[in-house]
Amino acid sequence: MPRVLIVDDEHLARQAMRRLLAQHPEVEIVGEAEGVSDALREIERTQPQLVFLDIELGGADGFDLLARLEAPPVVVFVTAYAEYAVEAFAVNAVDYLLKPVEPERLAESLKRAERELAREEPALGSSPGGGVIAFKTPKRTVLARPTEVVALRADGDAENTVKAYQKAVRSLAGWLAERQPEVGPAGLERRHIRGWLVEAREGHSSNMARGWFAGVRHFCRWLQSEGEADRDATAGIRTPAPGDPETAVLSDEDLRALLATCAGTDFTARRDAAIILLFLDGGLRLSELAGLQVADVDLGDRIVFVVGKASRRSGPRHRAVPLGVKAARALDRYFRERRRGRHHRPAPACVPPHLGARLSGGRGQRGGPDAAGRLAQPGDARPLRQDGRCRSSC
Repeated sequence: MPRVLIVDDEHLARQAMRRLLAQHPEVEIVGEAEGVSDALREIERTQPQLVFLDIELGGADGFDLLARLEAPPVVVFVTAYAEYAVEAFAVNAVDYLLKPVEPERLAESLKRAERELAREEPALGSSPGGGVIAFKTPKRTVLARPTEVVALRADGDAENTVKAYQKAVRSLAGWLAERQPEVGPAGLERRHIRGWLVEAREGHSSNMARGWFAGVRHFCRWLQSEGEADRDATAGIRTPAPGDPETAVLSDEDLRALLATCAGTDFTARRDAAIILLFLDGGLRLSELAGLQVADVDLGDRIVFVVGKASRRSGPRHRAVPLGVKAARALDRYFRERRRGRHHRPAPACVPPHLGARLSGGRGQRGGPDAAGRLAQPGDARPLRQDGRCRSSC
């Protein structure tokens, strides 16, 4: 039998909650409070297991109350404002009811609270985070708990995969709020997933829908495995077929025009020509180029050794990328130009870190903080003959 405290600054609202809770004989109402100070005293005196908490409490709010508790009880927020849903869940709320509260919605909240109390461990929602997903219905906001994010990480999924999956579930939640506002996670059916997929393909792309479907499928399977739903709503739905490549491929004429912009002999032209030809010859990713070290370049054998996209299961992927004569010659010219004058500064990065950070979207480079803002030193890079072999012995 959960011990319940009602906290609301309006007397009529507290009475209304009492009447609703009276329909549940398993609930023991141990007290009421109308403000933060009153609530702190009542919590210390009655030691409630569950608090139905309003957000606005006459000059203070429910978040102030929870911030002053070392070990807050399980909380269900009851408020007229939907915009606090994510913040409320981040401070240990198991549910979020909108006033006026309907009896069936309250019954669902009590079931969720009982499940939480039965776990006999701190709620995972007590740590603020970006993994909260709100399914808004007319009278209630259902929130996907951060345990789903924990499950993804336990499976070894990379951080970017976790973020992509969260974005997918938020897309589904938004579609439900607009098209099927009465449906929460436990009520998902195939028709909902299919309807959402249609709009995802039409509004974005087949490839986007394909990636998002993987995230939603993981989420639905997690709901079923955790007992939050009795079925996997994605079962029997095929993964959307990949669409045609959306990235335009440059023509030979476009490539010649691009290379013509860096046909000079100064440092910038040599650098840009080397970058472009590395992309063309080796098919490097942005992150691979940005993380390239001088020691990874073997001009003699025309090979660069790159670290590819990492996986939490197998770690980073190392590969050797062969280069053509033109790309190797461009790298050699870049190295020689960089040894001259003001560009002669020691650093292990092949691409200047400030440029590499822009290319890779701001990700850190393997050169570490000591390399930040410096230009690379080519070290033992050796010049090439016209046939691409080293002038000195290799």
